[in-house]
Amino acid sequence: MYLLTMLSSEAEAVTKTYAVHAVVDVKAKKRLSFREAIDENIFDADSGFYLNTATGEQLYVGDAIRKGLIKVR
Repeated sequence: MYLLTMLSSEAEAVTKTYAVHAVVDVKAKKRLSFREAIDENIFDADSGFYLNTATGEQLYVGDAIRKGLIKVR
């Protein structure tokens, strides 16, 4: 389990911390560990972007969580 901290909006500095349980590789239709997602360039920990492997679209971590592409608690 990894902890992911994100800023919820630019206008208001609110930080949320999530326990990441899995990251979805859409193209392969499988769940990866957070470490595997970083190693496979599906999640960029430096920029906070998730890569949808089926479409090539980059999503901010908050959007990816809301869409169920990053599984958190």
